[in-house]
Amino acid sequence: MGKWKNYPQDLEKVSPEEKAEMEKIVKENPTFDTPGVCEDLLNTPFKKLSEKWQAENVGAARFALELVTSTAESDTLEVLADKVHQNWSKNNSWDNLSKIPYNELSEEEKEKDRQQILWAKNLLQ
Repeated sequence: MGKWKNYPQDLEKVSPEEKAEMEKIVKENPTFDTPGVCEDLLNTPFKKLSEKWQAENVGAARFALELVTSTAESDTLEVLADKVHQNWSKNNSWDNLSKIPYNELSEEEKEKDRQQILWAKNLLQ
């Protein structure tokens, strides 16, 4: 998946030289998805997403699966969706939504987190 396959998790670990290289790539390639550059994630087939978003989607799926398989049965959908949002927020601190607690999100945004949990539960049935 390329040099930064674990982006954004690895972003904290990159050297100043690598960050400068990433900034150069972004400047030279305005379609490269990065904070401030828009990519239609909901309507783009996975294979056509940028490497960054493919990696993020795979990471989110893994997290949801691990969460569903390792939590107590008493955990509600909302509790699990909150954990999904917390994980997403940690990995997307550049996004304003990452600063909003789950319980203050719009229903539309909460539904995105709920759908990840429901997808994982459905996959494991």
